[in-house]
This record gives sequence, structure tokens and C-alpha cells, in this order.
Amino acid sequence: MLCSHVLSRFLVRSVCISFPAALFLFSFPVFPAPAGNAAQDSAQKNKLTEIPFSTHDGYEMFGKLSLPTSDGRHPVVIYVQTAEGMTVDMKRRNGRGGTFNYFDLYREKLAEMNVGFFSYEGRGVRMGDQPPRFEKIEWDVYNTSTLDNKVRDVLSAVRIVQKQPGVDASQIFLMGASEGTLLAAEAASRAPKEIKGLILYGVLTSTMRETFKYIVSDGGFLAYLGFFDTDKDGKISKAEYEADPKKYREVVFKNAPFEAFDRDGDGFFTVEDMRVRSKLYLDAVDNENYEILNAWAKNSAGVATPKDWFKDHFAHAPIWTFLSQLDMPVGFFHGSLDTNTPIAGVRRLEEQARKAGKSKMEFHYFPDLDHSLGIGVYFVNGKLPEGHKAIFAFIKAQTQSAGGQSKESDDIAELTRLESVWNEAHVHGDAEALDRLWADDLVVSVPNMPMMTKQGSLGIWRSGRMKFQRYETSDIRVRVYDNSAVVTGRLQRARSANGKDYEDDWHFTKVYIRREGRWQVVAWHASESPRQ
Repeated sequence: MLCSHVLSRFLVRSVCISFPAALFLFSFPVFPAPAGNAAQDSAQKNKLTEIPFSTHDGYEMFGKLSLPTSDGRHPVVIYVQTAEGMTVDMKRRNGRGGTFNYFDLYREKLAEMNVGFFSYEGRGVRMGDQPPRFEKIEWDVYNTSTLDNKVRDVLSAVRIVQKQPGVDASQIFLMGASEGTLLAAEAASRAPKEIKGLILYGVLTSTMRETFKYIVSDGGFLAYLGFFDTDKDGKISKAEYEADPKKYREVVFKNAPFEAFDRDGDGFFTVEDMRVRSKLYLDAVDNENYEILNAWAKNSAGVATPKDWFKDHFAHAPIWTFLSQLDMPVGFFHGSLDTNTPIAGVRRLEEQARKAGKSKMEFHYFPDLDHSLGIGVYFVNGKLPEGHKAIFAFIKAQTQSAGGQSKESDDIAELTRLESVWNEAHVHGDAEALDRLWADDLVVSVPNMPMMTKQGSLGIWRSGRMKFQRYETSDIRVRVYDNSAVVTGRLQRARSANGKDYEDDWHFTKVYIRREGRWQVVAWHASESPRQ
């Protein structure tokens, strides 16, 4: 949070302006420990090795390599550093007087897929014993963390991992979040023969100039909508603000009056009002006023960014510069409630990839998930959110392919994943996901409905007339015939439409066609299941 008293000579009003708690890496609040112990579970499935190494310019680095206990060589996922630096474990408090390590999540889940995981400390970042971040910063070293040096550090990590026993040096994947997505893409463009694929979430799709403007205006307002916009109309009325359902006005704004936010006096706090309130920072970007920008980073980020971080970013090329050079699997994962990097930017990136014929790039979108893809939920109840389920499914599909499974097996894995995408899109009412999954010549034939085309089906979804409470499939069978496939199974669903509730129990057949490397549904037929 950045308050006016922090930059009192720049701001007129003494009202807090709340922004994301961390600039480009989610900072975990205190959570109850999840069921079970990820560190103990992880240790039973893998072996952990501490690995010191050096940067290209002679600084000491430190990493941890987790490998499954099974024989043979294993693919490895390397987690790339982010803007604020990370320790090797990402230790945080668990709310019960103890701590947990965020990276144990990956050590545990990847071991189940027979895949290794490597994390490393950022330049000048060392493990510490003080909450909340349990880290120590050597500032002279930390301030050498330019984007170029960070990319070189990624490659240093890759090369030390490749040398380790039990590692398949030809199967190294990079995972990046936020700034890490840019670093991972650039590292892969510099050493494409050493990187097998990329996993990118909370994607930094444009330059930092445009991204920062989003953070302090439209992205910040998106966060406010989550706190106050109870009728979901995209603006906040005075009544909604004063109702304060989540106590944000009381705790953060200290009961500041509504008029401090409704800058144009029209009775609503809107994104246009937010842009007026953020004019100081928007102008600072345009005028390259690094004093204001650096003060913002110091007070809004989980830890201050390295010296000249904004200046370095403003001179740097956007991510597509590097992605456009790649011919490898790349998975993009992004939430609709991301207040740091806009989902619209990822959709534009998807269109660029389509026009460039990048058929190995996959794009996955998740309604109601934030910059971290909702990973905090896992540390409350031990259940993975959909975004991270999709990430692990992508890694599994890619590493199984790397392990020499047949092309048909790869296709079956992908089609099985798309079936999950289909089901989740129905539950969440995600018409955009269905638009991507359905071919333009789709034909739908289901009980008690006329035959429908893609446009007719999408029209129903976008009207909001139909809502699903349940959409579950079972007895799935996938058969692949070169560039076509047939999927059959049982579907049980519960829905509401026109004020009435319905339950369906159907058997279905879907026909998929692969066009330009992408599977889409061209026909979907369902019939009533036989009575038991």
C-alpha cells in the first residue's frame, strides 16, 4: 500500500492509495497450515541436493535440486527469479507458530510425475530467520540484478543443473511468474538448444511502461471492484462503498469519504476516477521521473527493487521479441482478476502467436483467479486451484512426451486435458474458453434442443440465461485417428435456465479435428443415458 504521507510533497490528499502488496511476486499472507506436511511428503518422494554455483561475473549463487528417487535421468523444471528476488525455499509463516516452504509444493507435485525441480536464490538474496520473508539482502550484490544479469543467471542455473547426476540435460524447462516470464523467454531465446519448454504465468506481456500504468490505474481499480462492487456492474456506488462488506474502507482507507474517490462527482467511483487519482504515477512514467517511481516501488513492493530497476525495464524489449524466436512448447496461464498484468495483454499475445504460426504455444485463462492463480488457497486447505492444476497438467504432458511416449499417447493426454477445459468452462460460464475450443463449423445435437451451430451456442452462453452448478464426466474413452479423434463418455450435469432447474444424465460423443497443430471440437452429440 502506498499512502500519501509517504510521498507527502507529491500528493495533495492524505488518503491512502492501495495497490497490490507485491510488485511482481505475490507475497503470502499468514495462512493456516494445509492438511499434511508438504515438506515431509516431498522428502519421501525425492532427494534434495544443495548446489553452490557462480554467476558469469563471479558472484556466489546457491540452489536446491529436487529429484525423484526413481532410477534413470529426469526432466527438471527450473523456477526463474522475479523482480523482488527469492530465497531458495520461499519460506513463510503458516499461522500456527510455524512456517512452510512455498517451493515444497513443486518439489512434491513434480516428483509425482517423475520430474525434478530446481530453485535458486537471487543475487545478494540469502535465507534469513526473520519473518515475514525470512531473507537477508546483501545490497551491493542485489543492486547488480539488472535484467541482463538475471537472464545470464538463469543460464548459469541451467548449465549447473545439466551437469548433475540423475538429470536429463536435454529436458530442462523454465517456469516464470511475472518478471520471471520475461526472463525465461529471453533466456530461452539465447539458448534454445538447452531449453525444452517454458511455463509462464502472470505473464508480463508488454513493456514495463504500459504494465506499470495498468498496475496503478485499471489493475488497481480491478482490486477495488473485488472489495466493493457487490452488484458486479463494473463501478462502485456510494452505497456499496459505505456498506464496506470486506472492511476495506475501515481498515485500509480509515473511513475516508466516498467523495475522495468519486473525482468527477457523478455518484460512482469508476476506472476513470482511478486514472485521475493515479495521474501522479502515470505522469511519472511518461516523464521518466524515477524519483517518484522508485519511491513507489520501495513502499509497495515486498522488498525494494534493485537500483535503477525502472530505468532498466523502460529500455528493455517486450516479451514477444524473444517469444517470436522460439520453436518450443510454451504454456501461458493467466487469471481474469490479475491486477498486475492485464489478461487483455495475454489475449493479444495469443493473437500474435496465431498469426506467426506458433502452434506449440498454448494459452489458458482462468476466471476469478489473480496474479498468483489463487495459489494461496492451497496453503489454506491443501487443494490446488484450477490454474495450478493446468500448469501441472501441461508439465506432465510435455515431460511424458520428452520421455519417449508415443505420439498417440501425447494426443490422448492433450485431449483429456481439453475435456477438463470443456467441463470447467461450463461451470464457470467461460464463453471465451469455449470459443477457442469449438471449431467455427461446430454442430451440436443434444436432447430437447434444436440442432445448433457455434454461434448459436455461444449466443446462449453470452446471454447468461443458462448457469451450471454441476458438469461432470466419467467413463471417458479417447480414440485418435491421425488428425481426428473421437471422445465418448457419460455426462451428469445440473443447470438452471429461465428460472427453472434441470438435471441431465447423458451419454455423449465428441469429434475433434486437429488444424494447424490445434485440437478443436467439430461435432458434439448427446443422448439420454439408459435408465438403471
